[in-house]
Amino acid sequence: MAAALFKALAMTTIIVAAICGNMLVIAGEVAAALFKALAMTTIIVAAICGNMLVIVSALRFERLRIIANSFLVSLAVADLLVAVLVMPFNALQQVAGRWPFGPVVCDIFNANDVLFSTASLLHLCCVSVDRYVAVTDPFGYERHMTVRRVVAMLACLWTASALLGHLPIHLGWYRDLSDQLTDDCGDVCEFNVNRVYGEYIYK
Repeated sequence: MAAALFKALAMTTIIVAAICGNMLVIAGEVAAALFKALAMTTIIVAAICGNMLVIVSALRFERLRIIANSFLVSLAVADLLVAVLVMPFNALQQVAGRWPFGPVVCDIFNANDVLFSTASLLHLCCVSVDRYVAVTDPFGYERHMTVRRVVAMLACLWTASALLGHLPIHLGWYRDLSDQLTDDCGDVCEFNVNRVYGEYIYK
């Protein structure tokens, strides 16, 4: 009788310990997910506020409405769109551990990521060209960097970014056929690219 009671007590203790251990693991996972969500939300809000401040400052103060700042404002727009259209989806996937929106939205998400990232890099190139002209030929700067040329540079910049981002992804040129078959069946939005497109993205 005593042995049976001891055995039952031992089993109860093991069950209680297992339940408590599982509860601790779940609590730890929830805490990690909440911390990750809070950190990502903070970064997104900071990115939105910072880029909005740049845009509003240029629109609000006339002294900032110069040709050189056109590239910076357009760069702020690109980074703002990253914070609004790209980062929230990535944060949701990181916190939830899965992609709940399907393959079509996944392609749009990846295309926007490439578009705005490419636009940001090209903006830095345009800023470098603008500063080079200003330093090497300060007296002829206004003759070289006219409003028409700046608008043309920005138009080419955004058009090239859109074509390089959306066209290959929506037409399926960025990955192999075997990757398409496996990715369409999963719950994770992964950006697996083939060698040709990968050399452009990661070079």
